[in-house]
Formats: sequence, C-alpha cells, structure tokens
Amino acid sequence: MTTESSRKRILLVEDDEQSVRYIELLLRKRYEVCSTTWAEAAWTLLHEIPIDLVLMDISLPGGVNGLQLTERIRASERLHGLPVIAVTAHAFPRDRVNSLAAGCNEYISKPFEREELLNAVHRFIS
Repeated sequence: MTTESSRKRILLVEDDEQSVRYIELLLRKRYEVCSTTWAEAAWTLLHEIPIDLVLMDISLPGGVNGLQLTERIRASERLHGLPVIAVTAHAFPRDRVNSLAAGCNEYISKPFEREELLNAVHRFIS
C-alpha cells in the first residue's frame, strides 16, 4: 500500500471544473493531485511544494496561459526538467505543435480516453 507521503504529486492546472473533477477521480487512487485554475497560483505552488508532474491546460484565466507558464517552467533552473503534459480542448494540429514548442513533454487533446491519460502520466512518473 502506498502511503500519502510517498505518493507522487501531480499539479493539475485546469480552469474547467468538470475536467478537474474527472482527472482527479482518475488519478487520486495512485497519485496525490493538487489543482489550481490560475497560472500564477500554479507558479507559486511549484515553488512551495514538491511536484512530480504538471498537467497543463492551455487556456487559463488571467494574464498567463498554459503555454506561457510552461515556457517559464522550462526557463527555470530549478524546474526545467519537470514533466509537463498539455491536456487541452485546443485540438488543432498547430495546438499540438505550439504545446510541444513551448516545452510540453506530451500533448493530449480533450476529450481523451481514460487510458491515454493514465498511460501518459505513468510514462513520466511511474
């Protein structure tokens, strides 16, 4: 049995409440999941608590979107190696290209299959 303190922690940066609930439901048995809807709040969390992986929406409220936050993560000496998976409703081919160019390790478009998300997360933090 995995104890709470030994579980890998995922930061979910997502502004859609239904998506947050669904993703948390999928992941909470195996991982600790914390979530926020704002890029700036995510940036603060990344500096306050250990995070093993970020699930990043592209469209976020406020002045910083998910791609800009990913670029900040990649530019940070402390965080640059942190895995970031874009999970977004932006599903055009250019959105995938832009996500990967910003530094996302992987791109998943919504709606996604349950196993697609679980497999991607597992590849980066098994």
